[in-house]
Amino acid sequence: MAGKVESVLVVAMACALMGCAMRSRSTAPSVPLDFDYPAPMKSIEYDEPVAAGALTGIVRDASGAPRERILVERVAEPKGARLDARFTDRRGRFSFDKIADGLYRLKFSFPGFDTVYIAVRVQKKMGRKIEVELPLSQ
Repeated sequence: MAGKVESVLVVAMACALMGCAMRSRSTAPSVPLDFDYPAPMKSIEYDEPVAAGALTGIVRDASGAPRERILVERVAEPKGARLDARFTDRRGRFSFDKIADGLYRLKFSFPGFDTVYIAVRVQKKMGRKIEVELPLSQ
C-alpha cells in the first residue's frame, strides 16, 4: 500500500512542478428527465454549422460573463426531441461525453434570455470549443 501512495505523491508533485493541470469533473447539477424552463418569447436558430472538436464549450451573456445553470440540450433536429441535456457549471461550461464525429444540434435556454439553437459539426481534429452568447429577451 505504501508503494501506491508514494507513486501517487510522486506523480502529483511532478505534475505540480511541470505546471500540468489536473482535470476535475464539472460541478454542474444533473438535469432531471422531465425538466424544462418556461418557453421563451423568442428563439434564434443558426442553421450554418459551427466546427468544433467536441460538444464542449462555454455560454456567456451579452456582457461576456459566463452563465451558470443554462440548460444545454442535444436535440434530434431543429426544435426536436431532447436526446440528452446538461446544465452549465458556475463558469458557464458544458460538455457531452463520448460524442463521435458528426452533425449535432444544441438548444440553449434560460429564463429571461432568448433560446438559441445551433448546429455543430464535430471533428475531433479541430480542437476548437463551442462559444455561445445568449441574448436577453426583449
